[in-house]
Amino acid sequence: MPGARALVAGLAVAVVLAGPAAAETLTMRSGEHRGFTRLTLPVPPEGGWVLGRVGDGYGLRLTGAGASVDTSAVFTRIRRDRLAEVRMTETGVDLVLGCDCHAVAFEERGLIVVDLRDGPPPEGARFEARLGPDRPEPPSLRPGFDWTQSVIPSAGPVAQGPVATPQPSSGPDFGTDPARDLLARQFSRAVAQGLIRADVGRAQTIEARLREATPPAALPPASAPLVPAAPEGLTARAQPLDALDNLRIGATTGIDRARDASGRSGVNREGAACPPDSRFDLAAWGTETDLARQIAQRRQDLLGEFDQPDPARVLDLARLYLHAGFGAEARALLETLPPSSADAPVLLGIAALIDGPEPPSEGGSAFDAHVGCDGAVAMWAVLGAPDLARAGVIDRLAVRRAFAALPAHLRTHIGPRLAQRFLDLSDTDTALALRAAIAPTATRPAAVAVLDAELELAQGRPGAASDIAEAAADGGGPGSAEALATLVEARLAGGLSIPAEVVEDLVAVARENAGTALGLRLARLEGVALAQQGLFDAAFAVRDRLGADAASGPLAAAMSRDLLGRLAHTGSDAALMARVFAEAEWREGTLPPADRRRLAERLLEAGFPAEALAALPSDPSLAQDAFLAGRALLAIDAPGQALRVLAGHRDADAERLRGEALLALGEHGAAVTVFSEAGLQPEAHRAAWLGGLWQDAAQDAGDATAAMIARAGAAMPVIGADAVDASLLPPVVAPPGFAREAASEGELAQAAAMLVDGAELRRMVADLLSAYPPPSD
Repeated sequence: MPGARALVAGLAVAVVLAGPAAAETLTMRSGEHRGFTRLTLPVPPEGGWVLGRVGDGYGLRLTGAGASVDTSAVFTRIRRDRLAEVRMTETGVDLVLGCDCHAVAFEERGLIVVDLRDGPPPEGARFEARLGPDRPEPPSLRPGFDWTQSVIPSAGPVAQGPVATPQPSSGPDFGTDPARDLLARQFSRAVAQGLIRADVGRAQTIEARLREATPPAALPPASAPLVPAAPEGLTARAQPLDALDNLRIGATTGIDRARDASGRSGVNREGAACPPDSRFDLAAWGTETDLARQIAQRRQDLLGEFDQPDPARVLDLARLYLHAGFGAEARALLETLPPSSADAPVLLGIAALIDGPEPPSEGGSAFDAHVGCDGAVAMWAVLGAPDLARAGVIDRLAVRRAFAALPAHLRTHIGPRLAQRFLDLSDTDTALALRAAIAPTATRPAAVAVLDAELELAQGRPGAASDIAEAAADGGGPGSAEALATLVEARLAGGLSIPAEVVEDLVAVARENAGTALGLRLARLEGVALAQQGLFDAAFAVRDRLGADAASGPLAAAMSRDLLGRLAHTGSDAALMARVFAEAEWREGTLPPADRRRLAERLLEAGFPAEALAALPSDPSLAQDAFLAGRALLAIDAPGQALRVLAGHRDADAERLRGEALLALGEHGAAVTVFSEAGLQPEAHRAAWLGGLWQDAAQDAGDATAAMIARAGAAMPVIGADAVDASLLPPVVAPPGFAREAASEGELAQAAAMLVDGAELRRMVADLLSAYPPPSD
């Protein structure tokens, strides 16, 4: 097949000429879904990946060619409820969790997909193993298809005796060649990704041709065939061998697809046959000119003899309506004059989706089971799936083909909705491909402008997204409400202020759309925008209005957490104290990690340690949570509980708190050890002084300080330690020019001695206070 040979030859030349790939940047993207957060990252070229447990979450390690990871766009579309932080490592990233959740990873369409799902991991989950400190090896995967195994003889037993001088052979040369190995790896990868097809059956004719062209001495025994048998269930096909047959590579071109009259049936996820493309060929159901005349003609011919509707003509008129984008009219026609045809349910399903709700109905569509089909039905299944993230594997190429085959006006009509479904999956590449297929128009419709803004936002450009959405919102008309919502989301994602007039418009448009999915979205953004301006009472009033409706209860609860987080970060002390004790959503560590920590810090600073403890998880596992919990427990005089919370954490802040807890328990010696091992020498000296551990206090001290310690040790008993070794300390020297006389010399001499001793003691205390000043607080 010339087309296939040209495709394979082109692939081979491109691979050979590519050379070593330079390091490239892999962009991590994200998306929020019901019950999980999704992260995607392109598979590194010529490399692999592994996911496993690390400190506070999971580590994703990349192998192969050096590739850097760009995480700048991760938090543009998600909050920090599940994913608290992304930390760069030498060989990948660490995903710090902010919830009781677990990770599941898989590879799809050249992307590494990591889902952070609510709840604990299932028993025996494969990604719960801890990663080692060294660079990880890629996971053990099934080897890709190796076309060389059919033409390279396997090595037999090593012959004994003298080695014969190799003679030139006229047969094929199967020696190792780096270019061929590179081609084999590339073809194996392409086969695994479905870009090309491995025709195992064709290999059955290779052995005979090789034996004809190879001298008998160069061939292995007949018991060791050059070509392995076809796998069970596959039938070998004998075909003529041409120059590229030994590659066992097949290709399907656009011409081949056009010649396929059956229209790619395949089977869906339930094992039933997928509908043929002919049932979804909307481009063929009408023309772009004189639509009114076409409708009039088909309506005129609608009724047949005895004024009975002709089923075929009813279907033809419904198809014309669908071609024109009149979903409601097609549905009314089919329900009023229902034809007894297998095509009728398909047309009704298309009609419902052309004018369907957004987001899709929870009941789904007529095509839900066909999301994995490789025909045109896949596009309609994606458009109507109520939860696309759980719908199964999507044939994205089939979706793109079906969308490109639609009439231009229908691509403009349903394209933004379809692309948004993939944006919700963090699949920006597919969304961009669908956007490119929308024909340009003189004026950009608001829905297309909103899609453009969403694409800019997904690519980490909130400023550009804000400009596009603002122009669409100012235009008014259909789609302006969605544009206004996107404008506010873009400015919030970019940390940009929201002008007061935009907030006013948001309040008005939210009232107009009350009771709809868009209305709920606008109401949530209204509350967040008011909070950004410091109007927290008004923002919580919007929350209360939403909470009064049972249907929007979950949204109100999520909005409470959002507003409390903003209050903790930006609210004044008065606003925080006035609101936080009246709310319950912040207790038991339910806020996102960054928000709950900031709230705990502010409560500690305000003198409410018990409330700060309530803002944190009851069993904090993250280091930052444990540190704040330890501070709060020490403040409420619970050092024993503080030690239990800090167990397992070894950073400097945790060690400092651990030492303070030991001091509060009276364990001065243990506190000195903890402080010293952590390199906190001032704290270690303080603990030694408090415990009367003079030997510890004298270590690493200067001469003046050691002299002070010697005088203090001579005058005070040692508490909790053996006596000070006098040889380690300088002697006590009397003040110059003063020689104390015996007590019997008189009371005046004793009084003079007391005055001198008092002056010396005051000087020693002053020197100690100068060397160890009291804490500023």
